[in-house]
Amino acid sequence: MGTIQVQTRSEDDLIAPVPTFGFFITYAITRNVVFRLKADFFDLDIDDFEGSLIATNMTFDWYFSRHVGIGVGVTGSDLSFRSLGDDPFLVDYQQTGLVGYFTFAFGDVD
Repeated sequence: MGTIQVQTRSEDDLIAPVPTFGFFITYAITRNVVFRLKADFFDLDIDDFEGSLIATNMTFDWYFSRHVGIGVGVTGSDLSFRSLGDDPFLVDYQQTGLVGYFTFAFGDVD
């Protein structure tokens, strides 16, 4: 009599919102110049999965009119995710960049 060997594999995809913890600071240096600092953090450790995220952003806005301005700043993020299970993998991503943008303020700006 022979031997029958069967191997099965199942996969599921899951997309879910991930809450981050962080803080932000907005400080008006003058009436037309605004400083903004933001940082978000996330950490995950479930079974064979580990992951973390750190995202930061620091900008300066200059309003050259009552409702319109421009901004410049720096941004960065650090993402790390790994699985130590049957199919081990590692995602390690760092990003740092400069940002420039137009900004609009709606409503009364005093």
